[in-house]
Amino acid sequence: MVVDTSESLRRTLVYFRSQPVGTIAALDHSVEELNHDQVFVRDFVPSALAFLMNEEHEVVRNFLLKTLHLQSREKMVDQCKLGAGVMPTSINMLHHPDRNIETLMADFGESTIGIVAPVDSGFWWIILLRAYTKSTGDSSLAEMPGCQRGMRLILNLCLSEGLDTFPTLLCADRCCMIDRRMGVYGYPVEIQALFFMELRCALSLLKQDDEGKEFVERVATRLHALSYHMRNYFWLDMKQLNDIYRYKTGEYSHTTVNKFNAMLDSLPEWVFDFMPIRGGYFIGNVSPARIGSI
Repeated sequence: MVVDTSESLRRTLVYFRSQPVGTIAALDHSVEELNHDQVFVRDFVPSALAFLMNEEHEVVRNFLLKTLHLQSREKMVDQCKLGAGVMPTSINMLHHPDRNIETLMADFGESTIGIVAPVDSGFWWIILLRAYTKSTGDSSLAEMPGCQRGMRLILNLCLSEGLDTFPTLLCADRCCMIDRRMGVYGYPVEIQALFFMELRCALSLLKQDDEGKEFVERVATRLHALSYHMRNYFWLDMKQLNDIYRYKTGEYSHTTVNKFNAMLDSLPEWVFDFMPIRGGYFIGNVSPARIGSI
């Protein structure tokens, strides 16, 4: 089985100018391909980890460098210019037989189903860069000025100050790990988990130079706030559930216990049967209609 899996993985490799740069999304030719012949940033990560565990580092290094190069391109989606730090959703190798050349095209969401912004691509890129550095023991790639700049651009998108009152990352519906409309509230739990992991990885990769030091401080501050917020407001166990059940509503004070004004009537009865006596769950991806039960 391991041999078959390894062979299947190699059949998915995409080559650009004779160098492997990633793996296609799917090998299944029984259905219409759509964009399954492209290299998706998110989908490549499990393949990349398999290559790293097998000490095949070249394809991962090439992928990191090619996507970094594509990050620098101007990104326009439906007349809207995306931020400089946005990483592509996918890359596609195009062969031009008339000129006998190959080019890499990046999709930043303009061609995806539903025009979905690649919120998690930058997270995966930093996480994979950390995995590559850890696996090879070689920090020279991460220390390259281009990689340092790429990380700072990604982090600048995530850490920019705005109107949000939470340390979590606001994410539109369909822009989380499920790229279909799911009626998900703006703080899906998997994006927050990826955000946390990205910050942890960036903290170990950023250089302590004049430009990097500022970001290290910003990352450390955000990590502390995000960790506190997730542990206190995303964690649900039987004790927390019983506390919520006793909440008062409509409180107004800095000492408010029911900080999000959760409406007890919206608590579904099945939650009590579902909750284990020991342990609990990180909750998220709640629809706006059920937001009062958080």
